[in-house]
Amino acid sequence: MAKALLSLALIAFTALSWHGGLDRFATERSDNLLTQALSAFAIARTLNSGISAMQGTEVALQPAGVGVTLTPGEALDPLNDLIERFSGLMLVAVGSIGTQMLLAEVFSSQIVNIALTIAATLTIIELWRPSLIPGSSWIIRLCGVVLFARFLFAMVLLANVAFSSAFLDERQEQAFAVLQATSEAVAEYDVEPPAETSMLDRLSGFADQFNLKASIESLAAKAEAAIGELVNLMVLFVVQTLLVPAGALWLAWLALRSYLKWAALPPPAAP
Repeated sequence: MAKALLSLALIAFTALSWHGGLDRFATERSDNLLTQALSAFAIARTLNSGISAMQGTEVALQPAGVGVTLTPGEALDPLNDLIERFSGLMLVAVGSIGTQMLLAEVFSSQIVNIALTIAATLTIIELWRPSLIPGSSWIIRLCGVVLFARFLFAMVLLANVAFSSAFLDERQEQAFAVLQATSEAVAEYDVEPPAETSMLDRLSGFADQFNLKASIESLAAKAEAAIGELVNLMVLFVVQTLLVPAGALWLAWLALRSYLKWAALPPPAAP
């Protein structure tokens, strides 16, 4: 019974390998993860450009002849420092996802499919007619290694997609929305007060001062919220692109090691 089940499993995996449906499904879903990482990187760089344009800008007001200097860019310094680190992490995330997709494509090539077909055929012969092929359980162990390599990275991609769909996607969308709103606020911010050319303009300078201070405080509040969401995104992408793949590879290695130990056991003695 065990030989029949193992033979059927090998035939099914070989057919699945040549069909390629699992690989296409994993790659299509992983494209969404790559797009998310690239979108996060693009938003961060846009926000960094807007903040850099504001840094060093000073707004000089002279309400009623009294000089007041405001520096709106200072409120965004902590956010800009974090964005630099976030951008570096996004490059790592994009590289991680891209590497997994490339390896999944390499191990789904025809050469690997042919190797799996040969290994599965030899294993089935070894199971049912061991006398036809000289050797022992090394054929079964070799087949397990080839099968492991063939589907490893496709399964890692699927594990990453499943984990992201279950726990991360909603949080990422919320963080993206906050960062996008902050980026738009920075891009639309006007640091130039109206020119004062008359006594009325000088008197209204007090209103300009209070309006600019309120605007800067509002921008600082948005920057603080963006900092929190950036930290959340950094944690999410570390889990998504580093910890989940590492965990999936570790579980796969444990499974392969258990299989190799089982394949190395001597066959049961005939009654």
